[in-house]
Amino acid sequence: LKGRGSYDTQTQLVVLEEAGLTSGPVAATAAGRVAAAGEQPELEIDARIDYDMEQLSELARSYLGDGLYLTGRGTCPVAFRGPPTLKGLQADTTVGWSWGEVYGFQLGAGQLRAAMANGVVTVEPTTLEVSEGRVRVAPQLRLDPQPLELYVPPGPLVENVRINPRMCAHGLQYI
Repeated sequence: LKGRGSYDTQTQLVVLEEAGLTSGPVAATAAGRVAAAGEQPELEIDARIDYDMEQLSELARSYLGDGLYLTGRGTCPVAFRGPPTLKGLQADTTVGWSWGEVYGFQLGAGQLRAAMANGVVTVEPTTLEVSEGRVRVAPQLRLDPQPLELYVPPGPLVENVRINPRMCAHGLQYI
């Protein structure tokens, strides 16, 4: 962890000239400012995240169980704007992978672009190669107000996906 910045007591402005965090699967750098005057701070931060999907999926398996495998390395820009609340913060990023398997569903190379505004995370519509077929994704996840709500737009979502025994063992058998 490293950082360099300044704070002006009169304007209550934090200027982050450079910040960095490095761990096994992720390295992040950021710069920007936080205006602390007023009732809520206002963020204007631009960051860059370098990631290793294989290491991230290994970490995720400890929480989500065996069945998540992703490979690939990438860099994604991330921008944060507004107050640091679910309702006020605006953010956007893109994340990608070169190959994956999610509970038996085999994924080809792909990427997802997501944005958050007004407490809603929206994934840009895209089509992913999944188990010899295609899956169209464009979900929205409302984080605020509670309870969480997932919205999947109508239309054909899955096309020609080949079902295998591993998919069934991880959950399809219950549908």
